[in-house]
Amino acid sequence: STLVRLNEQGGYEVGRRGAYEERYIAKQLTRTVLFICTGNTCRSPMAEAIAAHELASRAGTTLQTQVASAGTQAGFGVPATTEGNRALELMGIPARPHYSTPLTRDMLREADVVYAMTRVHADAAKAMDPSSAAKIHTLDPSADIPDPYGSSQEVYNRTAQTIREAVLRRLAELG
Repeated sequence: STLVRLNEQGGYEVGRRGAYEERYIAKQLTRTVLFICTGNTCRSPMAEAIAAHELASRAGTTLQTQVASAGTQAGFGVPATTEGNRALELMGIPARPHYSTPLTRDMLREADVVYAMTRVHADAAKAMDPSSAAKIHTLDPSADIPDPYGSSQEVYNRTAQTIREAVLRRLAELG
């Protein structure tokens, strides 16, 4: 059997190797949060960067959390919008290197929780993998987050602030 010791700082140590490899144990002790939108070039990358920034500032959590993003209609490799990156910078959040990724069934299955920018995105994800439906939610349960693509910097700034407020509420719910 595999012996795993959890420490008070939230980490762990494999005391004895056994049937479970260390990478399997690491996966079980890491929560994955997936943000989705349409093209994966503005809203979901902003949510990913905001969540990563907020999580990095938290010390002593017992469960490591990784964040990712994808698009229900995304192609591969399109960079994040300049306006989205600028909106993050104006909030003091460094933009992460980002290139669009299409949403896949495997991504939905591997995520522990999925936050969609709109109900349409949530429905598309649920249709893609009905077995993941229980973990797919809208980022803001009270309203869709409109797509700022092609809009002014001011619209991107407001969208980023809306996303930040929703991300903070959702991360607080996760603990």
